[in-house]
Amino acid sequence: MAYVQEKFVSVDKKIMIVKKHHSLFAMPTKAKTRQKRMPKTRETEEKQERINERIRREKYMRLLADNFRAGDFYITFTTAEKMSADEFKLSMRNFMKRLRREYEKRTGTKIKYFRVMENLVGRGRPHAHMLISAFCDAAQIRKIMADLWVDGHTQVKIYGGMAADAYNVAGYFTKQEKKTSGAKIDTSRGNLIRREPTRKIVHAETFSDDIKAPKGWSVVKNLSYNTHTQGGWQYQVAVYEKIEEAGGGIERGRKKRE
Repeated sequence: MAYVQEKFVSVDKKIMIVKKHHSLFAMPTKAKTRQKRMPKTRETEEKQERINERIRREKYMRLLADNFRAGDFYITFTTAEKMSADEFKLSMRNFMKRLRREYEKRTGTKIKYFRVMENLVGRGRPHAHMLISAFCDAAQIRKIMADLWVDGHTQVKIYGGMAADAYNVAGYFTKQEKKTSGAKIDTSRGNLIRREPTRKIVHAETFSDDIKAPKGWSVVKNLSYNTHTQGGWQYQVAVYEKIEEAGGGIERGRKKRE
């Protein structure tokens, strides 16, 4: 009969995520196909939480894929002294004011960021991790962060921009949101692209377990998998990355003209 396909392609056309699954509105009709369904089981609270965590991680992964690129900055903020949650939040607010001014002065646009603050409650010093759009080179950002974050130290890493990078950062933030007392994910308001996958009914009896990349794309194997829905039906997640052509279009054009 049919199945549901959800498709997401990042705005830069470099990452694609395709999910396929059956639902009450799109069930296979052939008896042989329906027999492949796993027995329906009652979800435990723990298993349901894992499903919810996976959904949040996928949402954050799409957000990162749409808004951040290779060369952006992943920054960790630590404090020199023990701070209360309120003191740390105030320090971060003041820091963000200084960072926004610096970013807008250099680019003329508003900053994009994705941040989690940890250890706001409990033992250990509060700290934060933040992914921000690049606005200078790697050497400059370290000096800028040292000047702007006056309450401790910063560590700067370069964001890779691949599907695995978006998945890993989204996963880390999601886990901290779940397990760390007082952890809170925060994002820039208004200027982040926020999109949902397109959804359509595919009129085919079912779909293959084989995950094959469309022309011009490669499968990200460690992020692609087959599983089953709560109702026991097939569920597939396929992650693809665009294949970069060696030399690029301009170089190929030059060779042809020569």
